[in-house]
Amino acid sequence: MRLMITLATIATFFIHFSSTMEDTESATLKMHWPAPYFCESKDDNNTDIHCYGSNLLEIPSDLNGALRKLTITDANIRYVKRTSLDPYRRTMIDITLSNLPCLRVIEEGTFGDMPNLRTLYISHAPQLKFLHGLLRGVTSSTFYSFFGQRRIIWTGLLEVPDLFLLPKNNTMFLLDLDHNKIERLPTNSIKITAQQVTLNFNDITNVDDFAFNGSQIAELYIRSNYRLSKLGDSAFKGLKSLRMLDLSETAVKGLPAEGLKELEILKIEKTHTMQTIPSIYDLTNLKEARLTHSFHCCAFKYPKQHDPEKHAQYEQNMKKICKELEKSRGQFIVGSKRTRSISSKEYIYSRSQRWTVPPEPNALNPCEDIMGMSWLRISVWCVLTLALLGNLSVIIVVLFGDSEINVSRFLICNLAFADFCMGLYLLMIASMDYHSVEQYFNFAFNWQYGLGCQVAGFLTVFSSHLSIFTLTVVTLERWFAITYAIYLTKRITLKLAIKILIGGWIYSMLVAALPVVGVSNYSSTSICLPMEANEPVDKAYLYAIIIMNGLAFALIVFCYVQIYLSLGYETRHSCVKGEMTIAKKMALLVFTDFATMAPISFFGLTALAGYPLIGVTRSKILLVFFYPLNACANPYLYALMTAQYRKDLFILVS
Repeated sequence: MRLMITLATIATFFIHFSSTMEDTESATLKMHWPAPYFCESKDDNNTDIHCYGSNLLEIPSDLNGALRKLTITDANIRYVKRTSLDPYRRTMIDITLSNLPCLRVIEEGTFGDMPNLRTLYISHAPQLKFLHGLLRGVTSSTFYSFFGQRRIIWTGLLEVPDLFLLPKNNTMFLLDLDHNKIERLPTNSIKITAQQVTLNFNDITNVDDFAFNGSQIAELYIRSNYRLSKLGDSAFKGLKSLRMLDLSETAVKGLPAEGLKELEILKIEKTHTMQTIPSIYDLTNLKEARLTHSFHCCAFKYPKQHDPEKHAQYEQNMKKICKELEKSRGQFIVGSKRTRSISSKEYIYSRSQRWTVPPEPNALNPCEDIMGMSWLRISVWCVLTLALLGNLSVIIVVLFGDSEINVSRFLICNLAFADFCMGLYLLMIASMDYHSVEQYFNFAFNWQYGLGCQVAGFLTVFSSHLSIFTLTVVTLERWFAITYAIYLTKRITLKLAIKILIGGWIYSMLVAALPVVGVSNYSSTSICLPMEANEPVDKAYLYAIIIMNGLAFALIVFCYVQIYLSLGYETRHSCVKGEMTIAKKMALLVFTDFATMAPISFFGLTALAGYPLIGVTRSKILLVFFYPLNACANPYLYALMTAQYRKDLFILVS
């Protein structure tokens, strides 16, 4: 009995050991065996299935034969064969292929012969570069939302699929090809009928002529193609029913008018390369335009100046229509009042009331000429002529005269050069104003964003700061010479003056160069002055300029007060010529500069503080007329009207 129990115990032990070993081996196998893919049903009928898993290498063929919706995600499928969907062709409605990092090829005709196919989503397949024949054999007439909710996005697609393979009666709601690598839209590349077509965030550089030929598209989005710089003159020709076009955040320079007759909404925002805009007579149905530059809005508000030829043609057409109406209908009486024909100006005005064209002309860029007023235009030419001739005369006499170059003559020559640069600035501004009178907005882009405005802005900022710096040194030199007249060692030598002026040149060039590299900018206004203060660094720059100029003038005033007080009561009230005469002349010179700079500094500070007291139209009187007056007056005050200058001039001429 004991033996039987022992044998039974031993047998039980071996059975338990064997079972334990099998479980351990099974666990070991499960631990090392790769995880399979998974397919989950989203409905009770197994007609909506989601398959995923890294071991999913092809589309499963053993799913429900009545499958209507298939979603494949997070798989390592490399190749989708044409026969992969054969078991589900008759019932399939929606297909989603997403997050397939290895997908390279979808065979031609894979989605053909699916009579119920409605949506097709392909996304996040970075190695998928071409889709040749993707739509071959597509017979569905309910292909309502092409490429699904996000359509073909985030792939490596280099060109638009062969859309011409779709049936002619196929009407889509949306063709979405965002976030791909499409580089070009060649001729006839998009030929479809759709409510929306989006090609945002691609690498498109060119849109060739007739790229949308034969298409009917209501809304077309090609925004955020940062390299898109070329639109063919007939890029939109052959495109019908276009109501909305978005070319924002691109590098296009112009917009062709062909194919845009029916356009109602135009968006070209954050496109700083945009130079010209079509005439309003080319966009006859336009209701809203969101642009980058305010001067393009001026073109819509003043169509006669924008395109005189088309405006004249429009006027003639309106007159012909009015004459025909008068001949055919005669005079119409409504009640006791006679109706009248609407003139073209009234028609344009009534249309302009319905337009929405941001950005509207603002304080920095109103719809006016550079000078704005006729008297200012004439005055500027007088000021610049006197400034150029006067300062050039001083420079020639000082450099080529027989008199030795001393500290005073050296400083005067530098001051004359600075003021001569101001005259050059005025010449550039006045010449551009003469060239663009009454139609400045047609030249605004090329001027404000071109080399001319950058050079003009650099000249005026460099000139003003070098002039103020030199005046400060001149004042200090006079202060040393008069206050310490008996101490011959306490004088500014020529060598020291040269070193100081080199520092002044470096300082002036640095201040003038900052707007060129993006601190404020010279392109914000037509007069090319750094008046933009959108960023904190812009405001800091403008505050620094005003403060530095204020400190310079404070130092100049302090020095002249000291000079005046150092002469004593009897000398101050003496009629004898000498040091006091020189001090008075220099004081007059400084007062002239202060009188021209003080209003600009005051109004500039109020504007930076957020309380602008005057707009650009009135500030032009200060900035273009009063501000450069010192450049005109300086050579006459300190050189041309002095006996020493006349003596040097006569010697040089003789």
